[in-house]
Amino acid sequence: MNFTFRHIATLLTLTLFSFTFVACGDDDDEPKRTDDTENPSRPDDDDDINYSSLIIGTWGYLDDGYSEIMAFSPDKRFIFLSEEEYSGYDESEEEGTYSISGNKLRLRFDDGETATATIVNIKKRDTLVLSVEGEKITADYLGAWDDYLFDDDNDY
Repeated sequence: MNFTFRHIATLLTLTLFSFTFVACGDDDDEPKRTDDTENPSRPDDDDDINYSSLIIGTWGYLDDGYSEIMAFSPDKRFIFLSEEEYSGYDESEEEGTYSISGNKLRLRFDDGETATATIVNIKKRDTLVLSVEGEKITADYLGAWDDYLFDDDNDY
């Protein structure tokens, strides 16, 4: 009987130690913002990340079954293309300029409207995660930005 009690006590002690070590582990849920490395970024080192260069390119995502394309140019222009119906049109197109301060992406549309998004995560030529009014948008890198997107003479 003494052996069984010691055996159970040892198992309980080992179990408690394993929970203690797991509870003190690294938080893998912390968002990562990276360039070409896998080093996580925290809010206090946002200034070290060059969001302005990482965001340049064409990004795409699906939202409720329709596709969205976002393109950001080096000269701070952007264009959004959507297959969703807005105001009776099959495609929607929004253009304007953008600026980045820290991890805040500020958009100024050609019609004068403005919007702000938070860059939650960005990995060069891979993924871009934005938070807009509490909703997260995850976009995949589609390729380099293209002057064709900003040419007034083209048909989308």
